[in-house]
Amino acid sequence: MLRLADSSRRPVSGPARSLVRTVALVLAWLHLVRISRLLKRQSLAAFIATMGGEPLAPDAAGEVAREITDIPGLAHAVERAARGLNPVRTTCLIKACTLARLRRYAGLPSVLVIGFAADGTGKIRGHAWLLRTTAEGIPFTEGGEHIVTAAYLIPRRPRRG
Repeated sequence: MLRLADSSRRPVSGPARSLVRTVALVLAWLHLVRISRLLKRQSLAAFIATMGGEPLAPDAAGEVAREITDIPGLAHAVERAARGLNPVRTTCLIKACTLARLRRYAGLPSVLVIGFAADGTGKIRGHAWLLRTTAEGIPFTEGGEHIVTAAYLIPRRPRRG
């Protein structure tokens, strides 16, 4: 299970924190490459189904996301891996799917959202992101002006018995 801090112990610090960040970065990079290749061969719906994802009503996504907490540093690791280390072009959809998959492996659910908005030139632009709640309990979204057209609940990975 990937954790930057454990609530029963003190937070990871010093060289151990650096190691955890490096491991998170490598995992993010590996998943970015794998998911970008998978999405070229199969549809988004098929990929979401492999993670046990279920469609949500777009207006219910915010309510579900209030119960979902964030892992500090995980989104940053995915963003950094996509920016500097990735040999393939990454899109917001690939980054959102990667983050959802890493959260699933860490035992946390996610809400994957897809929306559309018109840019300044009148073109329609799509965007994908995760809804999540910060440690302070504040819902966080990066969708901005996008109109939510689809939302999926990606459940946490079942525990092995």
